[in-house]
Amino acid sequence: MDTIQFENKKFKIRQIQTKDGLKRIIASTELNNSLLTESGNYVSVEARKIDEQIYFFVDKPQLNLNNIELADYVNRACL
Repeated sequence: MDTIQFENKKFKIRQIQTKDGLKRIIASTELNNSLLTESGNYVSVEARKIDEQIYFFVDKPQLNLNNIELADYVNRACL
């Protein structure tokens, strides 16, 4: 599993192919929470750049699903 490092912490990410045929990066909501302030602003320019790479955020347990299950979960959530 790949990772993204932000503020000296590594966050697991996954790359899956979505129904549109593109490979997308999926990350945890924990990373999303680290990128944003409580008011929804980015904590830094680096945080914004990282967020722009992420297609969708999921809870940690979903990151452990197999590729098919994770893609299905994301595809259903993005309807």
